[in-house]
Amino acid sequence: MHSLKKRFIYLPPNGNVKQKIIDDFYTSYQFPNVLGAIDGTHIRIVAPHVHPQVYVNRKKFHSIVLQGLCANNLQFLHVVAGWPGSIHDARILRNSDVWNIGPQWCGPEKHIIGDGAYPLQSWLLKPFRNNGHLPRTQRRYNFHLSSAWAAIVRAFGLLKGRFRRLLLLDTKSIKTAFDTIIVCCIFHNICIINDDILDQYIVDGREEENNPGVQELYGENDEDEAGLEKQLRIANMFH
Repeated sequence: MHSLKKRFIYLPPNGNVKQKIIDDFYTSYQFPNVLGAIDGTHIRIVAPHVHPQVYVNRKKFHSIVLQGLCANNLQFLHVVAGWPGSIHDARILRNSDVWNIGPQWCGPEKHIIGDGAYPLQSWLLKPFRNNGHLPRTQRRYNFHLSSAWAAIVRAFGLLKGRFRRLLLLDTKSIKTAFDTIIVCCIFHNICIINDDILDQYIVDGREEENNPGVQELYGENDEDEAGLEKQLRIANMFH
């Protein structure tokens, strides 16, 4: 599992590969310099023996969280699994490699995109919070970013649809659950590399996600000035 994960799930260091990811996102959604879309999804589990209450998420079922970063072709570039369902997406990000590697991997101009759950950074962009009075440029920015970001929602939907066991991991062992999730992510990428993508596999997992309103408020506590400046600069491109 570990050797295959390194081979099939990784942040590409090659400039040409990164440019291909950027071009694919821009061609589809007209949002510039996107190196990936990030989000967390809940994988249902039965209540574990140890600290079962920690695994109860906001939707009141036991789960562990899979954080994924994907390209526009739904291929995972990075995955982290195993955090209890009660843990917020922003905390999982801060404790993952992406938080430490992201700034250098993206550089000053490129970025990954997330939803309102995440803190705004120069290398991690999210939508403007909609107060009902956003100017047209910011509304268009939100539309294009959110459209591109939906790639990770589709990636999770394809993952769960293809590997139906992920709809409920019937094991009380968190390690077994973690191993199963990671192996499914590896196979997911192998399928995509081999052009095996079937839309009928995709399941709609949105009802299992965290409440976006609550997530959005959390993410606002830690905004970065460089990120805000970049956010406004890109928004001004959408006349």
